[in-house]
Amino acid sequence: MKVFEIEKICYSYPDGTKALNDLSFSVSEGDVLGIAGANGSGIFP
Repeated sequence: MKVFEIEKICYSYPDGTKALNDLSFSVSEGDVLGIAGANGSGIFP
């Protein structure tokens, strides 16, 4: 059973640099998901 699903998400920084382009994935019950990036890559100030 899918817990959530994301389809075709895109994001560009204000200067036009693409960060995400048509990213799609789903997470099913029992899956383990980790999201990692470079140090300082978060969106929170």
